[in-house]
Amino acid sequence: RIKGYNDAYGWGDYGQLYQLSEFTGNSIPSIPVINGETTGNTGQTYAYTLRSIDQDQDDVYYQIQWGDGNQSEWLGPYQSGDSISVEHSWKEDGTYSLRARAKDSIGAVSDWGELQVQMPYLIKHPFFYRLQLIVYWILSFA
Repeated sequence: RIKGYNDAYGWGDYGQLYQLSEFTGNSIPSIPVINGETTGNTGQTYAYTLRSIDQDQDDVYYQIQWGDGNQSEWLGPYQSGDSISVEHSWKEDGTYSLRARAKDSIGAVSDWGELQVQMPYLIKHPFFYRLQLIVYWILSFA
């Protein structure tokens, strides 16, 4: 007979032990790879793909920070190695750090993957850059 304890429920009732095996550990999922547009325009929706691999082939969940104060709950479960697609739009101009991390079904959490996103995209050619700044300035009064 065996009796177990956990923080949420305290001591449990006695029960039968049918099999005892050694726990060999759990691998942390890989840092998610984030793919998608790195420049764009505010108000438009952009799609991003996330992919993480768990060496134990555990299901994977994702959490996303969009860099504008919005953060997702844990999304999933998804099969290890499958790409998932998520969408987001930014309301204000700026450079945002889109971050995502993965968690396996056992609870091991990866470090954050990161992708810099700039809204709006500014043209780098000197003439067009100045012209674009003038247009944005004029539009700010509209």
